[in-house]
Amino acid sequence: MPHRVEDAEEGVSLLGLIGISDPPRESARTTIAACHEARITPVMITGDHPSTARAVATRLGMLRDGDTTALTGADLRADPERDPTAVRVFARTTPEQKPAIIQAWRARGHVTAMAGDGVNESILGDGLWQRVVRPGRA
Repeated sequence: MPHRVEDAEEGVSLLGLIGISDPPRESARTTIAACHEARITPVMITGDHPSTARAVATRLGMLRDGDTTALTGADLRADPERDPTAVRVFARTTPEQKPAIIQAWRARGHVTAMAGDGVNESILGDGLWQRVVRPGRA
């Protein structure tokens, strides 16, 4: 162990790099295309890094006409008056921000639905989840 931080990289060699790719399934791409055809606006709300969210959204065909906007959870906290319906990709969001985004879309007259992996839905707690996403079932 080196005695000084400056010496920590002395005598080491880079042996290689590993990249991991987890591309979206083709069924996801066709589902997004079907949504567009039916005039349904798909929106991604993720905890992923904005660059990852943009890359996935681009592969899925969610970002169109050169749109590269990915609003972050920090952006939402910094500007709570910002219209979230102008954005299609939300990144680095917290589980608590997801229903807030959905509520904002609903408050502007949009019909909403949400699909997910179930992790954040369980974090939200059944009562909150039902009131926000599945009204009438609480």
